[in-house]
Amino acid sequence: MSFAYLLGIELKHSYYADGSCPDFAVLPSPETQLFLTNHRCVVKPKASGLDIYVQTDASGNPVIAFDGSNTLNIELCLRNLDFSLFTDLTQLPAGNNVGITYASQISAPVYAQVIITRDFYQVKGEQVAIAFAAKPVRWLYYLLTLANDTNTYSIASNTNPPQYTWSLATGTDAIANELAAQSPGFKVSSFLSDQEIPCQQLGMANVQLKVQGSPNNTVLIDSLPNPSYRNFLQTDVNTAQSIDAIYHILTFMNTPTK
Repeated sequence: MSFAYLLGIELKHSYYADGSCPDFAVLPSPETQLFLTNHRCVVKPKASGLDIYVQTDASGNPVIAFDGSNTLNIELCLRNLDFSLFTDLTQLPAGNNVGITYASQISAPVYAQVIITRDFYQVKGEQVAIAFAAKPVRWLYYLLTLANDTNTYSIASNTNPPQYTWSLATGTDAIANELAAQSPGFKVSSFLSDQEIPCQQLGMANVQLKVQGSPNNTVLIDSLPNPSYRNFLQTDVNTAQSIDAIYHILTFMNTPTK
């Protein structure tokens, strides 16, 4: 008994370090599962998609012939409820030689249907890739330092020129005010990125916190942790209108002096 690779679905997501997307269970619809079973096909789910194999004869053709153009309906069932927090839902993947329809609500049991129409009789071992993009947001760092600290701090990528830069906020928002109320003896400084940065699973290398004016602009932290997508807020510091941001809190009990 021989099987050949008929078709695969591979989900990708730029948020994850390895580029794969494990956020969905990828399954044939009940009608498609019956169709595949009747054509001696085996469906093998995997972490970021599925693979379909078909039983073949001695000539390498399907044992049970497909009838010209056939349609498979593959369902993407959401299993990570945080998916919308780090995904750019304004830039959902369109079909690349396939049809993709999305549910009106992210919480729908079947979030998307992938419609694949092919002549499957000539086994080609095709793989369909569907790629999601990470949500772009502003990154906000709150820096808590001792109230009597007179140093000036800065945050920027350690590249030339810097890939991303941050500006010291001239105002406060709800999180900054809450931190100030909870932290007597400290002052709160807010650094907002000057541009949107995609959410990402791992920290971005070489985003540095420096003390300005010290010898060689002393680097306090060489690679700041990336804000978690769970730390989401809307803020209007340094902006004319409210924007989406994610934040991270840094605290220094002892800071260098000039």
